[in-house]
Amino acid sequence: PAHDFLWRQYESFPPIGVDTSNPCIVVTHEYRNGSETGNFMIDDYETQTSAATSSSGGTVTYTVTNLTEGRLDDGTSSFSWSASDPFNGATQNSSDSADNGRGVVFDWSGSDRYYEWGIITSKRDFSDHLYLAFRGAQGTQHPYTLAVEGDLTFSVTLRDSTGTTSSINIGAYGGGLEQPYDRSGGWHNEMEVIRIRLTDFLNNNSGLDLSDIAAVRLDCGPSWGSNEGRIVVDELMITKDVTPDVVSSFTLAMDASYAGGTISLDFTLGTSEEATWATFAVLTFPTVQVIPLWAAPLPIIEIPIEIPVSFPYAGSGMLGIFSGLITGEGIKASVLEWLFILPVR
Repeated sequence: PAHDFLWRQYESFPPIGVDTSNPCIVVTHEYRNGSETGNFMIDDYETQTSAATSSSGGTVTYTVTNLTEGRLDDGTSSFSWSASDPFNGATQNSSDSADNGRGVVFDWSGSDRYYEWGIITSKRDFSDHLYLAFRGAQGTQHPYTLAVEGDLTFSVTLRDSTGTTSSINIGAYGGGLEQPYDRSGGWHNEMEVIRIRLTDFLNNNSGLDLSDIAAVRLDCGPSWGSNEGRIVVDELMITKDVTPDVVSSFTLAMDASYAGGTISLDFTLGTSEEATWATFAVLTFPTVQVIPLWAAPLPIIEIPIEIPVSFPYAGSGMLGIFSGLITGEGIKASVLEWLFILPVR
């Protein structure tokens, strides 16, 4: 689909008809789904600034070297590498503005290393999401970046709670993290998005349980990709790729009727985020009573659907039917209809 042109590796999947013969043209995509729902940010480094804890509260462990968390802001006016400026080449923030975007930098050379995010228990079900995504770049003018020209690769590993793992080299999708543009020895860090379809981790009968993922790990080194590298990473997340134009959209309509001892309810339902559909009967005789009829979890329903419900009813008098769509923020849509039911003679 056309959406793929916004995030897949440009060098292997450019827009149709684009001339890619000029090696001076370098394109990197930073696409991120902008929906307010359907995304879980594992780590954006904006909070929990300890290197041992992700912004979502999970434990972070690593064996990569020279790791630093901080603002994505080059500390000098030069892109020349210096160990005293670990975010050399990072231009996502500016020291004279209110930009506070953060990330992590680290490196490896000649041996296998890893960087791992533990997933908090309440968010371990990845099965209803589509992609794992993060932003990354090679560190400009770093000796490990200059050692080998071209894209840098490593592997992304998921581990479930039983210890089963599945790993995918990012080069399998036709590229890697781009070599910084070769101007004056290396220009700014070329941040780009890496997105992996979560079901790809099930290939080759991996046995991975996507409903119980305990950790996400970047495996680096000669067994997993490039022999050496210096990279910056930001915004690790999973996404359902909810279309932004249906964000905060809730549809709930009801047509209530009574005939021959049966209540008939014809519902139209749609929701842009997971919700609970709750319905109640309101009796007015001989006393006012509110009786729960059902409370059912709903997935995202982008295109509204019709749901008929019917049940026998032997009472008489005024009967109200109240139905609502409820999220953690409260009632998002509701409808109430009254029926006047004559007693059977």
